[in-house]
Amino acid sequence: MLFSKIILLFSFAAITVHFAGRLLWPYEAKYYFNRRESWVERLQTPPEIVFMGSSTLLYGVSPSVIQKQLGLHDGAVINLSLDARSPIASYYVWERENPTLSKAKIVVYGLDPWILSENFFSTDEFTSLRYSLRQAIYQLAHPASLRHLNIAAFGGPALLTALHDLQTYHARIDQPIPPIPPDYGGKNLSGWPTNFSDAFHIRKYFGSYPTYQISDLYLEGFAELKRRVEASGAIFILLLPPKRPKWSESYRLNCADIDSDVVAKLNKYLGPTRVFGSFDLVPPAMQPQYFQDDFHLGESGQRFFSQWIADHLKEAIAKPPEKIRPLASY
Repeated sequence: MLFSKIILLFSFAAITVHFAGRLLWPYEAKYYFNRRESWVERLQTPPEIVFMGSSTLLYGVSPSVIQKQLGLHDGAVINLSLDARSPIASYYVWERENPTLSKAKIVVYGLDPWILSENFFSTDEFTSLRYSLRQAIYQLAHPASLRHLNIAAFGGPALLTALHDLQTYHARIDQPIPPIPPDYGGKNLSGWPTNFSDAFHIRKYFGSYPTYQISDLYLEGFAELKRRVEASGAIFILLLPPKRPKWSESYRLNCADIDSDVVAKLNKYLGPTRVFGSFDLVPPAMQPQYFQDDFHLGESGQRFFSQWIADHLKEAIAKPPEKIRPLASY
């Protein structure tokens, strides 16, 4: 009897948060506003090449290495990637700093397939409010952590954080512009490599598929970012960051259905697109030196990948946009 009451209470809370989140959605631009990337306004000249994406590019791309190899001036290459950054958040970075970023010639977006999954909603309080009732109830029954249980049942910190960020929007506008960061936004991971066992369990990156599907919400934001970039006159390119060989092997063997869904929606929303890079870029013999975990590069791996990008960027630009193939085939 008590258990039934608890389930009823959690279900009622999930329904409440489900609809409350949809009422907040028209204010998403205010929620995503921050001054983090406004340092680009301090650059003496606008950047020529902009990298965007999540953590694999944040730690995998060194702007200073690329600009040196290409013979460009300081600040010509910048990295605006961030841990767990979704395509929606990237779109708002572009819109917020459009006066500067719209003068770029090339925008490179790092594509990791799991960032397009609805399972990735849990990395952001605002998008986590867009979980369907079925997904919220599934999380209630399969909580990966107390935080997931909170999101599923009560919205926990999700709803409160979203409301707080909307209320503090005007205060955030007045925050000072930060200084230009070292290496123009690129960062290093260091220490002993860890977490190499996860390469055998790639499906878990997508949660319970298809309970969590490839997100139309994310793809809509992704498509709008691409449209805005190309409307400014810049070339938009997708970049596939390298993974450990066991990761790539598991993705090919165990995620064919997911990859098919990812690629179908990328083609539907983005249309013909330039793609370069590969999950299999790093030679197997070099993985202990280059990787910090299954898909994050360390300092030496970052240097290798950045030099590879500089060497192949012109080739990627020269190729006409085309239909995107299965990601593991590149």
